[in-house]
Amino acid sequence: MYRHAAVALVIALSLAACGGVTDPSQNTQEPFSATLNPGAGNSNFFPFSVSKSGELSITVTTMTPVIPTNTYFEVGFGNSVSGSCQPLQINQFAIVGTAAIGGYPVTPGAYCAFIIDEGLFTKPETYTMVVSHP
Repeated sequence: MYRHAAVALVIALSLAACGGVTDPSQNTQEPFSATLNPGAGNSNFFPFSVSKSGELSITVTTMTPVIPTNTYFEVGFGNSVSGSCQPLQINQFAIVGTAAIGGYPVTPGAYCAFIIDEGLFTKPETYTMVVSHP
């Protein structure tokens, strides 16, 4: 029992020394807007930086023209490395207005968010994607 308490104390002190974990309600809300042309595999990605540990979420908040409710697209995030985006998490069934990625734990570093047409878009789609991060 004492061993578990000692481990918990070490973890707590380590987190305190690093600035701790950011409460998701205190996250930065970073919007990205662009137009995605139709075509399977067409994509856009946006780099962003995380300065503290905490949880990340990504939501596509708007898409114009409005797409039918059964039209899915991919949303994800990854590591931003040398101008490219190396995926860590992908949701292949993203829809407008619902968190595509939610509560994913992140540590300080360089990341990227992306959106991909699965071949279901029929027109160029202008969208806003909001990345919530510590």
